[in-house]
Amino acid sequence: MLPATEIRRRGDRRRVTRRIVTGTGICALALTAGFGIAASPLLDGLRDDPSWATTPDPTPTLSPTDPAPTPSPTEPSPAPSPAPSPTDVPTPTQAPVRDLSWETVPGVEAFFPEYVLDAGRVHSERTELGDAKGLCDPGTVGIPDAVRVRAIAGVDNTEPFGWATVLQYRTVAEATEAFGTIRDAALDCGDQARARGLLDPRFTDQSAAVPFDAAAVDADPVTIAYLTGMGLLPDSEEGIFASTVLLQAGDRVLWLAEEVQGMDYNCGPAPDNEAGQCPMPAVLEQAAQDLLR
Repeated sequence: MLPATEIRRRGDRRRVTRRIVTGTGICALALTAGFGIAASPLLDGLRDDPSWATTPDPTPTLSPTDPAPTPSPTEPSPAPSPAPSPTDVPTPTQAPVRDLSWETVPGVEAFFPEYVLDAGRVHSERTELGDAKGLCDPGTVGIPDAVRVRAIAGVDNTEPFGWATVLQYRTVAEATEAFGTIRDAALDCGDQARARGLLDPRFTDQSAAVPFDAAAVDADPVTIAYLTGMGLLPDSEEGIFASTVLLQAGDRVLWLAEEVQGMDYNCGPAPDNEAGQCPMPAVLEQAAQDLLR
């Protein structure tokens, strides 16, 4: 039988062992909650040293094999630039259309001799092409940016017989094309005359006979055309006389057209004509300067 002192010593050891086992169970619970303690031979020594449960030093000690901690950046990484929204993307803009003044458009003086100007009047004005301009209207003149049309009539007439039209285009090339379209239609007007019932239609180009100084006009190109023609009315001594004057100055085109009914048309392309110069070619010099306004 063991002496009493040995019995007490062994009883104390069993109680310590039970306490250590209970503590190990607590550690196992802690592992399931995510706060694990790594198994180590040191635990055997902790059974005899209750100080293992004291709060550890918050400063960790690195072993030589542990990687050095990555320092946190002292400055935040630059945020990526936001993608531009549709409103941030610049859109191309068209150049504004130049103003086209009514001062560029001839009036009664382009259709009546100076000594009878009071016999004519402005019938109407518009800013779109509208109805046909005389017998030889081509029907299309491209797409001008701006249009000014002044219709001329006699004081005793209800309908116009003359039209002064200024066409402004976005490019010189477009103006040149329109000039050619109107000129060709005025020269090849026979079919339109016959469609109107006129007999023996004849049309001619008299541009070379018109005195005009293109160098005096500050534009490029500067070109003129003067085309005339007529067709006889059936069972009548009268006919329809059609005249067209064209002037291109850069991206603008002046188009004068008239349609007159009568027995004759006594004027010509130049001042030295026996009956005098017709009003339409006579206004070209001044009209060229006005067209640039």
